[in-house]
Amino acid sequence: MNQPATPARPILGAISIFLPAFGAGLWLFFAKNPHLGDALNGYASLFIFFALLLISGGLVLGGIACAIAGLMRRERWRLLPIIGLIVNLGIILVFKR
Repeated sequence: MNQPATPARPILGAISIFLPAFGAGLWLFFAKNPHLGDALNGYASLFIFFALLLISGGLVLGGIACAIAGLMRRERWRLLPIIGLIVNLGIILVFKR
């Protein structure tokens, strides 16, 4: 009955690190394949660029939310949400300039 509470699994901390990595993978995929935007007289590349901006912003904000939620849940490996928070805030600072 009175068992000690075990810390939560570090799911949100890991997600906070993998979300910006997934966004970086998307950017690298489209950077390595520039011919994907050649359709529709170049307008497709513009739409892809704006979609990547929106997706990347959402992934970074989602990573920050997962890192904060992981810290509030007191997950087992507290270092993962801290690393995720630092990485995501670093991405915001880099793109702010």
